[in-house]
Amino acid sequence: MLHRVMTALVLTATLSTIPAHAAPGDVWHLQKIVMVDKLDEKAEVIDHYADTYGGHAVVQVDGALGSICPGDGATMNFFWGIDSREIFEGAVIPILLSSNELTDTPCMKLIGAKAYVTAAGSDTKLPPPLSAKTMKAVDTRRFITVGDDDRSYPAEKTGSQRRLMLVAADPLPGKPYAYFQVRVVIPGSERELRFIYVYSKDPAPAGSLDIGTPPPPPG
Repeated sequence: MLHRVMTALVLTATLSTIPAHAAPGDVWHLQKIVMVDKLDEKAEVIDHYADTYGGHAVVQVDGALGSICPGDGATMNFFWGIDSREIFEGAVIPILLSSNELTDTPCMKLIGAKAYVTAAGSDTKLPPPLSAKTMKAVDTRRFITVGDDDRSYPAEKTGSQRRLMLVAADPLPGKPYAYFQVRVVIPGSERELRFIYVYSKDPAPAGSLDIGTPPPPPG
């Protein structure tokens, strides 16, 4: 249900991000969504879903991770909302972030204060999320982060907003793709789940781009 509420909010927010001078050649189309799982045996994805309007991920964490609370654990739900099928060059894209606790334990409070969901462009110093072959065809100048590194922590039960920009620039030869990523970060070095939104100026592929299990209908 929260996934659908965030969808409605982000559609409203996105209406103001399309530049008045935008031309058909300025639009980038979503080609696919890729999930990259960099978690380990102490953190497990038990449910996930992503589509052109956002997504969610449910992650179960062993309290032994980092010796935070051995013998206990935590389950957390992370959400994001975005209208992502078409993005115009020069547009600032709001990504709504939210998260909550699915277990009410002291351990949950400790882990939920460290885990978070955020988003990033391809301009970061993070390790490349895609294969080396694919990365050679990616224009990493295109999606940049704007403003502070806003995050949503399950223990805080508050929403946040991350902003990205699709930069208008001359094309680079042999680099027709661009991407941004939603990151679900669990305490520990490089322990995270990433959802990569890959774009090009080619027409969007026919059919659904959804990955994972869709949430049940409301009611």
